[in-house]
This record gives sequence, structure tokens and C-alpha cells, in this order.
Amino acid sequence: MPKAPPKSVSDPAGADRIVGTGPMHDLVRRHDWAATPLGPLENWSEAQITIVNHTLSAPLPVTLTWGPEYITFYNEAAIHSIGAKHPWALGAPYREVFAEAWDFVGPEMEDCYLRGKPVVHENVLTPVNRAGTIEDHYWTYSRVPVHDGGRIAGVLIPHRNTTAAVLAFRQRDTFAMRMNQFLSVTKDAVVGVDRNWCISYLNDTAQRMYGGGRSLVGKKLWESFPEASYEGSPYVEHYTRAMDRGEPGYFETHHAAPWNLWLEVEVYPTAEGFVTFSRDTSEKRRALAVLMQNEKLAAVGRLASSIAHEINNPLESVTNLLYIARKTSDPEEVASLLDLADAELRRVAVITNQTLRFHRQASSPQEVTCLALFSTVLTMFEGKLRNSGIQVEKRKRAAKAIRIFEGDIRQVLNNLIGNAIDSMPHGGRLIVRSRETTRWSTGDKGLVLTIADTGTGIPPEVQDRVFEAFFTTKGISGSGLGLWISRDIVARHGGELRLRSSQREGHRGTVATLFLPFNAVPTTSTPA
Repeated sequence: MPKAPPKSVSDPAGADRIVGTGPMHDLVRRHDWAATPLGPLENWSEAQITIVNHTLSAPLPVTLTWGPEYITFYNEAAIHSIGAKHPWALGAPYREVFAEAWDFVGPEMEDCYLRGKPVVHENVLTPVNRAGTIEDHYWTYSRVPVHDGGRIAGVLIPHRNTTAAVLAFRQRDTFAMRMNQFLSVTKDAVVGVDRNWCISYLNDTAQRMYGGGRSLVGKKLWESFPEASYEGSPYVEHYTRAMDRGEPGYFETHHAAPWNLWLEVEVYPTAEGFVTFSRDTSEKRRALAVLMQNEKLAAVGRLASSIAHEINNPLESVTNLLYIARKTSDPEEVASLLDLADAELRRVAVITNQTLRFHRQASSPQEVTCLALFSTVLTMFEGKLRNSGIQVEKRKRAAKAIRIFEGDIRQVLNNLIGNAIDSMPHGGRLIVRSRETTRWSTGDKGLVLTIADTGTGIPPEVQDRVFEAFFTTKGISGSGLGLWISRDIVARHGGELRLRSSQREGHRGTVATLFLPFNAVPTTSTPA
């Protein structure tokens, strides 16, 4: 344990040689320096007084040692560095003040004092005794020899505790390392752009996707990718919005030949600019196209039975009518029978024509009324509706046509009506409604088509999953693709498809609501 410091005295001789005000100035003035190897303050040399005054007045932490015993001085800014050793450290040997670190700092002090060798260190780990506890602290400091009368008389030690900064940088570097490890293995292409529109970061995936053997870090974004800057470019729109307004964004874009590449791009603003996450969805889109085609084929299969019944009934009637006509000799009765047979054949022709319209693959969007859409789809299910004892209620208040890919939307309605019929095996009510409306979230004007049933309803625990791919409540008779693909078709038309359902007694049933804007498909669009 260090020795107790000499007792202070009031206003010793020479106290006026310490200039300036402050707690440490007062302590130095009152200290009993005569009890130390330095002797009375009034006997100190001008050089010593000058350097002590400079030390006390310095705005940053400074420690000074004087003489071969390394008697310690320090200013007010250095009190935090001294810690619980203040104020007894004033006038005490430096060896005692920092005994816990003397093995490390002792040789440096001797090199500086005895041989005039200055020392400079940055962020050096040095132990410090804090109220009896040894703590590890990081310091940036220097040791400078101080001369008096042509000889080295002391050591000046400007210093700064950098523990907090070192730990913060270490934490930052650890976080950066972990983030870099994560970003290097993610399948997303991650690109950082700074506020000068220069590329600041690319992960491995981005370098492979965009680099093409080029070094892109530090290069201007639009100069590196001029093909992304054009009128109406989603890159320009979303990147500028993130940079200027701090708004995140998301878009899908297609790069034609020679890449034939579909990308999903997410954009997030940062303090330095923005960062993008891109992923290649070409395979996903191709797989989706295959699934949609398979679902269309499945829809044909599901309708085949209904259509066969619809055609078989009038054909049986024609066969019977012709048989009776052959056995009848009355010309008027024969003519009447042939008229009936002709009416039945016309019914077959209507069913056949509407079936062909239903499955026609349109190459361009068409203007279609909701009346035409519903009548065609309902005709396909006429026999099944009649055999199931389902009553159809039509409330069609919308007459304005919408611009759509007709075959795709008929497929959606076929799925919704087919699901409604399947939910009412013992009869019920099927309500089809249409009305003009405005989607207030976007201001789009369009039609709402509603298909409601009084069937069994969907269990609450699975209602959130009905739009998932391959999820079905029909067992082996369902593919789990109908609603999933239907929602995708509607989304590509700029619309919305929603379902709500109940199994409460007296309120059983499901309501499907389909919104389509009037100009759902621009004139230049083609089916995906």
C-alpha cells in the first residue's frame, strides 16, 4: 500500500508561483512540497514552475513526473485517470501511484528519463487499480522527456482513456464480421450504395450476378449499369425514393435477351444511402407457369363430367324424339317432335360454344361484362347445380365492361363457384352479385364480383392457409392449387381476392369477394 501523502499547509511560501485557478491549482499551492524530494515550492527552478503551470492548465488529461523519484503531478482533466488514488497521488512517486502497472510502464519511464527516448502508444491495454480492484483499460499516450538546465528533469505524459472506444470498435468489428459471414452465404444479391451514388458493398452473390469480372466497389451506380437507367425504370424510381425520402421499396423486373431473367428487388434506406436485396425468381416463375398450366388441365378434367352430363341429357332427348318420330305417321306430330329435337340440339350447341370460350387462351385482353362472365361459368355447372338442389340467386347491378384476360378470370370464377358447390352437397343457396365500386386505398374504380354460399364453411384454424400452395380441405380430391393460382391471376390483373367464412349455426357459409379495376390489363400486356 502506498505511503500516506505529506500533509498540506496553508499558503506556503512561493504559492503565488502557481498561476491559474481550479481544484488542482489549489492542491498544488497548498501541498507540503518541503516533505518531498522536490523541496519547497519557492525553491523550484523557473523551468519546473513553467512546465507544472502548463500541465495544470492543459485542457486534456496530462500527468507529469519530476526528478529521479518520478514525483507525480496531474491536472484536473486527469483526475478520472487517477481514480480513487486522487488526491494522495499528487506529490507521490509514480512507481507507487501506478504500482499495478509498473512492470510494464517502468522500463518505458526509465528509457524516457534516463536515455531521453520518447514513447508513443495507441490503444494499449494497461491494468489500473480502481478502489482495490484491478481493471483492464486501454490508453493512448505518449512519454516526452522534459529538460531543465540542459538535463532531463522529468517526463510529460499526455494521455487519454480509450477503453470505451476500443470496446465499441471491437463490438462493431465483431458485428461487421458476423454480418459479412451472413451476407456472404445468403442467396440474395446484396448491394450497398452511398450518398454519392457509389457502390460501397457487394456480397459474393452480387459480385457473381452483377460483376462479370469487374471490380464495382467505389464505382458510380448508373455508370456501371446504364441499362437500368431509362424512362419509367423501377430501379430509378425506387432507388431515388430510398435515397431522397428514406422510403423502402419493392419491385419485380424482367431483363430480356440474352438473360431472360426475372428479379425481385427489395430496397431499404440507410444512414449512408441504401441497400438492395435481389433474388433471381426466373425458376420460380417457370415453375408457377407449369403449375398454372396443370391447374388449367385439372379444371378441364373437373368440368368434363359436368359438361358430359349437360350434353348427354339433350342428346338422349333427341334420340328418343327421333325414335318416336320414325314410329309416327302424323306429319304434324312429326314436325312437332323434330322442333323439339332441334331445340335440344341448339342447347348442345350453346354448351359447346361456351365451353370453347371458357378454355380459349386469349393472346390479348378483351372487354367483357360481368354478365357474360357469370352466365358462361354458371352454364358449365347447370346440371350439377340442379342435381345438388342448389338455388342460384343473381344480383347483377354492374353493366360496365372490364378489360381482362377472359380465360384467366373465367378460371378464377370457375374455382370459386366450384368450391361453393362442393361445400353444399345437400343443397343450399348460391348468391352471385356484381356492383361498381372504388378501391379507396388506391382510388381505382372497378367491379366487385361476389360469390357467396350457405355451405359448411371453412374451419377458423385453417382460414389463414386457404391461399397456400398445395393446401386443401378436400382430401385427395383437391389439388390445393386452385385458390393459390386464382389469387396470383387476380394480382396480375391489379385486383384483390378475399375470403371470409363462418361455421356458426345459422350463419354458415363462405363469401368470396373479387375486385377487378376496369382497366385491369393495359393494352400492351400479354398473359404471363
